[in-house]
Amino acid sequence: MTPPKRRDNHQATQDFIAYYAGELDSTGDDFYSANIDIVHHQIHVGNHYIKTVAGTINAGTAVALAIAIRPAIGTVIHLSGELTADKAGYWELYENPDISVYGSTFVPFNSNRNSTDMSAGTYNSTLTIASLGTLIQGPRYIGASAPSSKVGGGDSTRHEWMLNPNYEYLWWYVADGATTKVSAELQFYEVDA
Repeated sequence: MTPPKRRDNHQATQDFIAYYAGELDSTGDDFYSANIDIVHHQIHVGNHYIKTVAGTINAGTAVALAIAIRPAIGTVIHLSGELTADKAGYWELYENPDISVYGSTFVPFNSNRNSTDMSAGTYNSTLTIASLGTLIQGPRYIGASAPSSKVGGGDSTRHEWMLNPNYEYLWWYVADGATTKVSAELQFYEVDA
């Protein structure tokens, strides 16, 4: 079997990108100006959301900064995020936790401030957790020792999770030291399942 020509592979990629960018005519050299990554495109069409949840937690506790993520039925959330803390600790992502009390509901912001679209999912913090579920990412350790006026350490995931709409998800941070200031930022977009 003869491998496809490089031009053919490149053209196939361009056609895929153009499909999501709304440009279906791949003829002519000016077509290559349609390069746009998928996440960036989701921002432009008003389907990318962001939310920061922050708190101060004690050593060995994570409940104060636990975040429940519940995709809407029929909707897949493509999730990534980052976390910063002024003291050491670790964060984890769990699938299908048993959450007995959902606590405070929060609404993520649309990254396109010209769009009125809102996320179809449900998001909560200040949870009561009966069991964690299946660990799917982590622990990711943050080593930090800094005054409270400065961020001591941070971590972000470049990995994008496609969350199953039939499950709930739990993202949390466990602190090593007392009165740890921590901030978690969720970034995601949604597509039909």
